[in-house]
Amino acid sequence: MIEVRRASKDQLDTCLAIRFEVFVMGQGVPPQLEVDGHDPDCLHLLAWDRNHTVGTARLRITDKGNAKAERVAVRPGYQSRGVGTALMQALEDLARQMGHRELIVTAQLTVLPFYEHLGYVAEGPVFIEAAIRHRMMRKPLGEG
Repeated sequence: MIEVRRASKDQLDTCLAIRFEVFVMGQGVPPQLEVDGHDPDCLHLLAWDRNHTVGTARLRITDKGNAKAERVAVRPGYQSRGVGTALMQALEDLARQMGHRELIVTAQLTVLPFYEHLGYVAEGPVFIEAAIRHRMMRKPLGEG
């Protein structure tokens, strides 16, 4: 059973290790792009399967005041097992608790169907970030 918990400051290194494994090692994202300086200002989540960390995500409030899901990363071997869904639901709950009415995400094209299944709608053109094609997506957050 997957459990999502808010990461403590002491667990940020675990979040970064998962992101490094998924994005840098797995997708070839340059390390300097993966660590962007926003981490101290974000709320971080860790997904657990028993005693093992299997995924992470962060919630960042942008300069424009938008709640944005970022760095959603699930370790290989745990993808398609509900980890990403659990992380996104937890991010939506956090954003809702903070008074936000929608959550945005810049999604890699390969995972657009995942986000669409969760109710996110793509908008705008495809753009390149870290040499990977993305689209902006957003989802209204109900009262939950």
